[in-house]
Amino acid sequence: AIRAMFSFNVPQVAVPLSLWFLSAFFKPHYQETFSQFPLLFVFGEAGAGKTTSVLKLRRLFAMDDVSLKSISDVTQFSLMAACNSSNMIPLILDEYKPMMMKETQSQLVSRLIRGAYNSSRGERGTAQQEIVAYYYRAPIVLLGEQSIIETAVQHRVIEVQLTRQYINKIPKELFDALDDVKLESIGKMFLT
Repeated sequence: AIRAMFSFNVPQVAVPLSLWFLSAFFKPHYQETFSQFPLLFVFGEAGAGKTTSVLKLRRLFAMDDVSLKSISDVTQFSLMAACNSSNMIPLILDEYKPMMMKETQSQLVSRLIRGAYNSSRGERGTAQQEIVAYYYRAPIVLLGEQSIIETAVQHRVIEVQLTRQYINKIPKELFDALDDVKLESIGKMFLT
């Protein structure tokens, strides 16, 4: 399983992706010690294997569903609720396209990156006139075709670029091997 995790793509892709997903198991400890945890930003051309690679590695958490949230479909409050749902299981947000997004969506992503990096607190009022606190606790994975353009948030993410050239350099059976191994058992070992 470990060999498959580190050989499914070229080293500059497989190593940071696998290590980030493995480190997500320790996010509560990182937060306690350093008060910060970087987001994973996977970008590259269409067809480079971004979504498939991330979903395969997400199986470490015994999650093989394909429930991806498009960044253009979330609101500030739905995003806060999703980020508050777990402090270890990655939340995957797809379709980050800063040049095609409205200004409000772009600002939402910027606040998300800042908030998730520091596990900030957000608040929302309820119909009963109460304030509910939400925390940006979940490890966040952003998928897109363009790199992050806002320099103020670039140091808060680990960027991994995928290209179709990388896929052609690796035999397909190494990529498919991630489906055959029980990544859940590795995840369970880390969790234990």
